[in-house]
Amino acid sequence: MMNKRPTIVAFIMCVLAAAVMAQDEHPLPDYLVFMKQFMVHVQAREPSGIMIWTRDSPLIEMFGIELHIGKHSHSQKEPIWDRQLMVNVTSTVDGKFLIHDRDMIVEVGDTIRYRFLVLHKRTVSHSNYRRMLVTVMAQDEHPLPDYLVFMKQFMVHVQAREPSGIMIWTRDSPLIEMFGIELHIGKHSHSQKEPIWDRQLMVNVTSTVDGKFLIHDRDMIVEVGDTIRYRFLVLHKRTVSHSNYRRMLVTDHLFNRPRNTKCLSECLARDQAGYRQEEARMKEILEHKIEQCVGSQSSEYLFFPLEGAITLVSDPMHFIKYRLWQIEDLRPAIDNVLTAYVAQNGVGVKMRTVIDKLKVLELGRRKINVIDYDDRLTESLN
Repeated sequence: MMNKRPTIVAFIMCVLAAAVMAQDEHPLPDYLVFMKQFMVHVQAREPSGIMIWTRDSPLIEMFGIELHIGKHSHSQKEPIWDRQLMVNVTSTVDGKFLIHDRDMIVEVGDTIRYRFLVLHKRTVSHSNYRRMLVTVMAQDEHPLPDYLVFMKQFMVHVQAREPSGIMIWTRDSPLIEMFGIELHIGKHSHSQKEPIWDRQLMVNVTSTVDGKFLIHDRDMIVEVGDTIRYRFLVLHKRTVSHSNYRRMLVTDHLFNRPRNTKCLSECLARDQAGYRQEEARMKEILEHKIEQCVGSQSSEYLFFPLEGAITLVSDPMHFIKYRLWQIEDLRPAIDNVLTAYVAQNGVGVKMRTVIDKLKVLELGRRKINVIDYDDRLTESLN
């Protein structure tokens, strides 16, 4: 018996060694070990939208997502994947690589299946697919949209001039107190991956020209084949927000080449003045006709229903202008808002004329929650 103990101990050690070796027989591939260090967050928004982000890292040159959303069916084992999102980003926002689709519909009970990718040292690595069941939706707590959605509503135009000059502009908006640009222009070099950025423009403006925030550098040389890299900034309520960087290749289409040297702005200004006068006359005629039809009972007031408005709305004028700005057809109506006030269950607004009120009601039909204050008053009296 004494001679068998070493044999038993040796046998047990061999079994343990074999078990350890069996665990290491199929180690994780290097790319999966690399990908496991990145924490990816997924958040669904109400009433629509989905956000995916990961923390900035020197190991990430590009971050991407391949995501599918589906509903379960009793007749099928797998969900019906009826929505998908495939996006890559190369720049960060507030220290994060952020992907945001504001229109994606996600509902409680949906299944999300996704994998992410990372570009590092010219190598693209993919994670394994992951699944998650949607149980909780994030709700916006602030009246303004989040950073990216806020910036995406501004359309920025870039135009090159000959023999020199560049113009950058965006349409006037009550959400812009200052508009700025950070722009670089460079030429491609066969010996370098990135263009040689030898020209730059960094300017902020706080006033508008012909309804636009306009930045104009008359001396900047821009040529066909150049690359323009830029981002713009907006100041609103003491907060400066930056867009992501954008790139564009300079082609013939970027140049404004008028057929003659006559400046068209004066003609446009004269035409616009005549149009304004004609518009004012038409408004007077229509106002008179409306009074003949409905008498003087029709007012200029609208009402935006909102439960708990007293606690939710601190600036009724900003609230009204922001709501109108969300509908492109209603943006011109912002200039015709005279006053706004907060009520117990909504926000009231007085437009410049009855015609302005009717335009909001008609153009905002099924797009914005607004009612005729006169109808609301009639219902309350009844």
